[in-house]
Amino acid sequence: MLGIIKNLTRNAIRKNGLSPRAIQLNLKFRDIQFRRSSEMKCETPEYVTRIAVPSDYPYVLDFMCEHYFTTEPALVNIGLASQEPSPILVDMMQKQIKEGMTIITLNEKGCIMGAVINGGTSPWYPDELREAANCADNKDVARLLRFCAKIAEAPDPWKTHHTNKVFECAHMTVDPQYRGKGIGTKLVSDSWMLARDLGSRVFRMDCTSKFTAKTAQKIGLEYVMSIPFSSYVECDEFVFKNIKKPHDSVDIYLGFPSKPKQS
Repeated sequence: MLGIIKNLTRNAIRKNGLSPRAIQLNLKFRDIQFRRSSEMKCETPEYVTRIAVPSDYPYVLDFMCEHYFTTEPALVNIGLASQEPSPILVDMMQKQIKEGMTIITLNEKGCIMGAVINGGTSPWYPDELREAANCADNKDVARLLRFCAKIAEAPDPWKTHHTNKVFECAHMTVDPQYRGKGIGTKLVSDSWMLARDLGSRVFRMDCTSKFTAKTAQKIGLEYVMSIPFSSYVECDEFVFKNIKKPHDSVDIYLGFPSKPKQS
């Protein structure tokens, strides 16, 4: 962990123009920030992105309930976005947040503008999703979890890339008033840097949104496969009956943070 903090500190020094002495005098994990790049030309307030700390977690979860659960394409396409967030889905997200790899964007007033919840997944993750589905009271929630299990195991990155842990850029959303201004790209890019500093071998994004897929392409992730929502059937019945284009498939992307770049 100390090595990770040192790496993130170097990033903060390089990006913020802070002196090593200033960092040394006040080294707190929540002060390790990724500032907006000066090359990003967008009309947004000054902001910083940083790793969320435990005191942030309730606010992050509230932000996701307001902006993610109401607009995420898989939830929209199955008809859950118009309902109260499922307790099972909220509980699963809360556990991911507590893994400590969530990155948030804050405006100059300290309000959350965007968040990406990152987590580590193992070869047993698809089975965990199916077990959660068995506990769901809502039929659509259960179906969604089984669909997510199918997505998770489709490329089988654990076996293919010989690892028991995959860094997954799992859930991302930006406040609607700040969308289209590069904040999502910044969150994913900083997640990639975090995965690299953690020594992760595989970085994964399952993009239910075409806009998120473009972000994955921007940071150089490799396209693996697409699974259309319309292809998922249970008991001879289409599960996703409210598909809103252009977000009609899950596009899976992988990257390899620990792999040296070829010159």
